[in-house]
Amino acid sequence: MAGRLVLYTRARCGLCDELLAGARPIAGRFGFDIDTVDIDRDPELARRYNTAIPVLELDGTEIARYHLDADALERALATAPDT
Repeated sequence: MAGRLVLYTRARCGLCDELLAGARPIAGRFGFDIDTVDIDRDPELARRYNTAIPVLELDGTEIARYHLDADALERALATAPDT
């Protein structure tokens, strides 16, 4: 099984929607799903990220913030170890 790809987001976030729409097909090609986490449901996440969203992480390592870097995502997924 591959690592965990997480998108930190919140409701009514246009940048979040854009990043997710761009990342899903790339993630799918590598066999990854993207878990979305609404930061407003967790006070610690809301404090940590506040307006610095969306943030896309692979196994806790940040891959993108605000806008998708498709090349960085592809490189990260291509070199992600199987777990």
